[in-house]
Amino acid sequence: MQKRHLQIWVDEEEGPPQVDPADLPTPDEVLYQAPNSDTTRKACGNCIMFGTKDRSCTIHASEVDIDPLQICGYYVFGPPMETRMDHPGMDPVTPDLSGLMETTIGASCDICVHYSFDETCHAVQQDGRYSKVDPLGCCTRWYPVEEDNPGNPY
Repeated sequence: MQKRHLQIWVDEEEGPPQVDPADLPTPDEVLYQAPNSDTTRKACGNCIMFGTKDRSCTIHASEVDIDPLQICGYYVFGPPMETRMDHPGMDPVTPDLSGLMETTIGASCDICVHYSFDETCHAVQQDGRYSKVDPLGCCTRWYPVEEDNPGNPY
């Protein structure tokens, strides 16, 4: 079972920041992706650009060691390759630019600090309201709920 945390604010001034949903980007603007067809969380290990044998990625330099549980903004669901594929003339993308980051179980909305249990996301909007998202979807605003970062209280 996934650990969750509850934060309670006693003083309204210390509560969560109030953001007008209309000021937030839409799901398309943050590259929101619907759940994987096999219902797994998004991770390098189930991305078509991942090389399983050499722990590499087609878009990153060959010397970048990619853990199967990492994730980046260039994620494309599908069966990974055995080894990375070079594309002559293509400059590699740096991990900073791709947003490559560690995860413990992959990435999905239900383990993001912006996710609310009413299946809305407090980082994106649709028609001026917090957008409905699928618990196993994900976008480039994903940030993991962790022990030292228990998520928002929405």
